[in-house]
Amino acid sequence: MTFHSLLPFEVALRGKRILVTGHTGFTGTWACLWLQGVGAYLAGFSLPPERQPSLYEAVGVRVPRIEVIGDLCDFPLLIEAVQEFQPEVILHLAAQPLVRRSYKDPLRTFSPLLRLVWVGSKLLPSLLIKILL
Repeated sequence: MTFHSLLPFEVALRGKRILVTGHTGFTGTWACLWLQGVGAYLAGFSLPPERQPSLYEAVGVRVPRIEVIGDLCDFPLLIEAVQEFQPEVILHLAAQPLVRRSYKDPLRTFSPLLRLVWVGSKLLPSLLIKILL
């Protein structure tokens, strides 16, 4: 992708520090590839891929800044990653991929989102408007 082929919103993302949650999942992998193509600086925070082989491993996504393989419910780990990377944008793509699992444990499904919003609002108050769900 060349600079001249970027759309205006892609140009706006060039050079931004973007934390992608769920970066090892299907959507997160594609988002990281796209964001790398537009010139964003990336950090990733995800559980390990659930399936082997995974798209993440197959395409060889490399998150150049910080890559945390962990649970968003691990508050100290989440706080440490956000403080270290200081993202300008958080792209929240970590999700419960199986609907039946979310019915069985709805708190576990929604807890990562609530924690991420809380951490973002406390550590990066100017970021709150930019958290993408």
